[in-house]
Amino acid sequence: MTGFRNSIRKVIWLATLATALFGVSSATPVAGAGGASIEIAQIDASEFPLTVAYATVLSDRGYPITGLTRANFDVLENGAPAKIVSVAAAVDYGEPLATVLALDVSGSMSSAIGAEKAAARSFVEDLREQDQASVIAFSSEVRLAIDLTEDKGALQDAISRLPIGGNTALYDALFASVDATTRARAQRRVVILMTDGRNTKSAASLDDGLRLAAQLGVPVYTIGLGTDLDRDALNRIARQTGAMSLFAPTPEGLRATYRAITDQLRNQYVISWESPAPRGAGGYRLSVTANAGGEKITSERTFQASPAAPAITGLGLRDGQRLEGTLPVSMEVSSTLPVLAAKMLVNGRTIEELAFGPFEFSLDASRLSAGRQEVTFAVVDAAGSEVSRRVQVLVAPMAVSVDEGSASSTASVIESSELAGRGFHIPAWPQPALPVIVMPEMGAWGSGLISGSAAALDGLARATGRTRDQVLGFSQRDALKVGALGLLFVAALTGLFGLRKAVAMGRQKLESVVCGVCDVGYRATEAQCPACAEREERAILAERDLGEFLVENNILSAEKLGEVLQRSRETGRGLELTALEEGLTSVRELSKARFYLDHSEEIRGRIHDASHAKRRGHSGRQHVVRTIPAAMLPVLLLVSSITAWTVALPLV
Repeated sequence: MTGFRNSIRKVIWLATLATALFGVSSATPVAGAGGASIEIAQIDASEFPLTVAYATVLSDRGYPITGLTRANFDVLENGAPAKIVSVAAAVDYGEPLATVLALDVSGSMSSAIGAEKAAARSFVEDLREQDQASVIAFSSEVRLAIDLTEDKGALQDAISRLPIGGNTALYDALFASVDATTRARAQRRVVILMTDGRNTKSAASLDDGLRLAAQLGVPVYTIGLGTDLDRDALNRIARQTGAMSLFAPTPEGLRATYRAITDQLRNQYVISWESPAPRGAGGYRLSVTANAGGEKITSERTFQASPAAPAITGLGLRDGQRLEGTLPVSMEVSSTLPVLAAKMLVNGRTIEELAFGPFEFSLDASRLSAGRQEVTFAVVDAAGSEVSRRVQVLVAPMAVSVDEGSASSTASVIESSELAGRGFHIPAWPQPALPVIVMPEMGAWGSGLISGSAAALDGLARATGRTRDQVLGFSQRDALKVGALGLLFVAALTGLFGLRKAVAMGRQKLESVVCGVCDVGYRATEAQCPACAEREERAILAERDLGEFLVENNILSAEKLGEVLQRSRETGRGLELTALEEGLTSVRELSKARFYLDHSEEIRGRIHDASHAKRRGHSGRQHVVRTIPAAMLPVLLLVSSITAWTVALPLV
């Protein structure tokens, strides 16, 4: 009988545990037909093109599936198959874990605070020696109880001393706990957010914390206690960050929820692969497929890679250098990753390419046209990052030899004139002397012209039996008629073109165009899609405000900001990515800057007002500038045509 009662108690305990563990909403796994699922919890691209993903494979009952090997996984990056380097269980991988515990200590937790602290201390006790943890307490405010440390005793003491009372700043706690992971040395970082209520007091929004978690790639596991919860918010936090949400109906189930998170973290698969087609810093799309017991399950996720780009530190060619003969050019490259190719291009055409150093090129002036030429040196590393440096050189013209009376001499003269047009001094071609009648009053040229014309008129008069005046008058009348007929012909074409232009403009005003970027329709007379122009203006204003924030908070100097903005425009990477790549700021500082900027009513109002005011003024001016010349063109053509007919018709 006693054994039967013990069995009953065991069944009840297991049922309670199942309720605590599997009132679970997993984070966007793609389930197979049998109910198994896989979820990519975190991606570490710090050593890109070698990338590591932490994936959880769960059975249809929510238990971690263990024992899978490299043969059970397939990885696609941007749709291309990737070579898997290794697959290992997280418990065997040895990678340290950094965990931020965000604990609800609001007034509603008074009856469950003991169980909450005990469950949190139990989680700390299960950490490995290389793991770190931090504790954040939140009620009406968010407070850091203890920063990241491996000292389990200090962590447990901090948990035991947590005070209680106040409202629930849940969204502030989410943002602060995700932000706290940026101080971790470990690349593998998670947040566990525990609460028994709903958000009642926060300066941040739910989307603020989710955007930061997505930017940093931090999974947030949520634990909900009791029944008065915002389950939708907790499920959304876990789902969008690649984690899972758990719910404990009673305080006694909290320890089981923490243990379920520990088991999942330890049984995650660490999958590393080489990027099949790296293309430098930017976004990549990842797809991981697992074959679990003959069932194929897939999960997809995007990640950002920011590998350090190589740098050209030395170049044996200076800007403006004069190039003659053959010049050896050496290039010095600094790169943290292997260099795959180094190229020398002239005016965009590849002249020489090297696969490994030393990078020494040969620039032959005889293969180049004379004049100013642009020589580009480019380097591509293993991550697909490419840098280049452009140099302008002057190629000296070849000596011109002239053989009078030959066809080749004519070609040489033409080539010489072309070279002279490029700014080089070419000796003048010798001209034969011509007899000139000199008249002091008009100069040699004018006197010769007049003398030649008079002789021609006398010859024409003798041939036709007319006087010089009659010949001159006849020529003037004929020339005037021919000119008038030509003017009428041109005027007719001009009038027809103006009429056609006016009809085309009338039709164009009635036509509309659909933007190929945003699918918004606008008038064909508009030079640019108004919606795209507005977005571009807002992006420029937002980047300028971010730059002002960085300067005002002494993160960047005004001079340094100007340099970074210039480089960001040249590379098209944007202010944030350029500042990160050059080590001028950190992800944490940029995240805080974005957070404060997004929540500043003053800045939002200024951006909105400036955007609308600028758009109104700019669009008005642009409309006038575009409309007046376009509308006046057919009118001017028609008026000029009528004027030409009025003048020329009587002459004919």
